[in-house]
Amino acid sequence: MENKIRDIGKLAMAYLADVAVASIVLEQSFEFLFNVWMLPKGWRKGHGRNRHDKIGKDLCP
Repeated sequence: MENKIRDIGKLAMAYLADVAVASIVLEQSFEFLFNVWMLPKGWRKGHGRNRHDKIGKDLCP
């Protein structure tokens, strides 16, 4: 669960930029959540860290 929260935070920073949470209007938050829901199901799982000999790659939001 911690990884999912961290990934949503990274996506929010990339999507909404570095703004205060209080300055985000309701429509912006709904638009962000809609875009997150439209991500492919396996989006987070393409990092390649499932092998013991691979470092993997950092996925850009």
